[in-house]
Amino acid sequence: MQHQAVVRTHIDELLSDAQVYLDSDGMRAISRAVDMAVEFHTGQTRKFDGSPYVLHPLRIARTILTWGLRDPISICTALLHDTIEDAPPQLCAEDRIKEWNPEVAELVLALTKVRKSSGGGDLTATYERIVSAAARDIRVLLIKSFDVLDNSETFGFVHKPAKARTKAAIGLLYVGTARKLGISALADSLTQNLVPFLMPKQYREFLSDLKNRQSEDSALLSKVVAHLEGIGELEDVQVQLVPKDIADYFCLTETPGSGRLMGVDEIPSHRLEFIVENEARAWAVLGLVHQQFQPVRRRVRDYLNVPKANGFRALTTRVFISSVTVSVHIVCREDFDSNRYGVLAQWEHRASRVTQFADLLEIVGSSSPGRSEVHAIGLRDQLDVYSKSGQHLTFPHGATVIDFAYGLSAREGDHCIGAMVDGKYCPPEHPLQDGDIIELVTNDRSRPRRAWLREVTTPRARLLIREALKRTTEYYGVVRSRGKQHFEITNLDSDELHFATCCIPTPNEAIVGRKTRDGGWRIHRAHCKAGQGWIKGKWKKCPKRITFAVQLLLSHKSGTLRSLLDLFAEAGVNLTDLVTTPHRKKTQYYMEFLADGSMKEVCEALEGLRDAEHVIRILHYRFYAKQRVLKRLHGAS
Repeated sequence: MQHQAVVRTHIDELLSDAQVYLDSDGMRAISRAVDMAVEFHTGQTRKFDGSPYVLHPLRIARTILTWGLRDPISICTALLHDTIEDAPPQLCAEDRIKEWNPEVAELVLALTKVRKSSGGGDLTATYERIVSAAARDIRVLLIKSFDVLDNSETFGFVHKPAKARTKAAIGLLYVGTARKLGISALADSLTQNLVPFLMPKQYREFLSDLKNRQSEDSALLSKVVAHLEGIGELEDVQVQLVPKDIADYFCLTETPGSGRLMGVDEIPSHRLEFIVENEARAWAVLGLVHQQFQPVRRRVRDYLNVPKANGFRALTTRVFISSVTVSVHIVCREDFDSNRYGVLAQWEHRASRVTQFADLLEIVGSSSPGRSEVHAIGLRDQLDVYSKSGQHLTFPHGATVIDFAYGLSAREGDHCIGAMVDGKYCPPEHPLQDGDIIELVTNDRSRPRRAWLREVTTPRARLLIREALKRTTEYYGVVRSRGKQHFEITNLDSDELHFATCCIPTPNEAIVGRKTRDGGWRIHRAHCKAGQGWIKGKWKKCPKRITFAVQLLLSHKSGTLRSLLDLFAEAGVNLTDLVTTPHRKKTQYYMEFLADGSMKEVCEALEGLRDAEHVIRILHYRFYAKQRVLKRLHGAS
């Protein structure tokens, strides 16, 4: 009886809130969805407290209503999002929802977990289903994000630490999406809930340091706010001091489900917000702030006239107040909610709002958990660059001309051969500087190089380069016959070539090859079983001297290094740039190095490595036509 009363209370609260925004038809739809949710989840309880499971979808429905997702279809979908996978088969949940409302049924099906043959959930397939559906209807992604937010509240009660960490890593997939859609409040809430489970020790230490620093800064800054409120020229301006939270210091990394915490000294501990009535007042307040406090050089940003990609609009700066650095945001009142709630703000005009994020939806629609652009929204954008026509783009520090090209479009990036930066020609790998004006130089016959993957910093560029490489029919360093039944290696110094480590093919041997899934060209020895049925190939005349790079997994035993040095000395090969890295197993370690010599000496050394006693595995190797500085081979493709 007590549980029934709690469920009834939640239902009444949801219907009471919905009545403010929806007409009678919408209310009838929600009431019907509530009845179905209660029926389909009857007898189901939450493991950690025994409460009725239906409270979970009821909370999500009320949350999305509170946050601005106020159309009946979204609320009904939130109420029924778990019913297809959880309802008893005899209730025929999917068929009944489809018969009642096909649009709701389509969204619910997109949110339903994909099962493996073993019965467990298939994360990759489920995520791909969600983002594919989101490319057609963004509500799928929004409701799923709020589902993750609600679930994250109970990780500590439901799961052991290892399981909670895994669940939190999965939840991070939706943090970058929320931030890209301008819903910074949702991204921050997700981050605050997930980070304690991802990195508990670092979180506790960081939180202690942040509280100490904010305590030191707040006394001074509170006096500053009082001083500003007493200035007559700011009578019509709302001034507020906002302490930063962990979400401001946490950066997603390129690897999905991971991130890092910045140090508390890397960014200011507080933000001063000035809420003004219009843009004219915003500029006047900016001038007044810079008169009162010393501005930090190159930190002024005009996001009023050139909003960020996620729709954020404000004037931002950073100032010194005594020995404390403070972030400053000057926001027009009409933009305040939009900056926090992004695409959810003014949801009734969603058609125009969603159009702002068309580029994101295009990328999301072809994403998987392993390579989606939206997972790697790291540090806030800090470089502002402009096309010659005045288009404004923002990038992280270290971005290159290639990042800029792909920021414009996939076609511009694929055919980029360089750029005129402030009137001077620069190659595609040229790093951008804040304020650069860029005129892209393209050639329709040009295409991306695999080496670009090591030069770009933005996930969008990296994803589009990989997609282009997959579509390619031409390869640097490989020439195929007209009938495509034979190939010839014309350039050993090519990022396109992948030499198989099972048989260690070397120049002048009989070889076979074929295209790889990621658009490269893999080569085996002709007699290798792994290459049976592949296209036959040969080597064009190779250079007399050559450099090669190798990554090995070695036994951690006495005499291992000595035996390798003897092997190369006997072959006459010069070993340079040697680097070792620990392995998780203490009995093993990684070694990477460059070596150079004549073609005959190099081939002899590689043959020796294949049979060396202490070499557990050759993990990767490639050739260079001339001496190069060693680049770490981990992840190089």
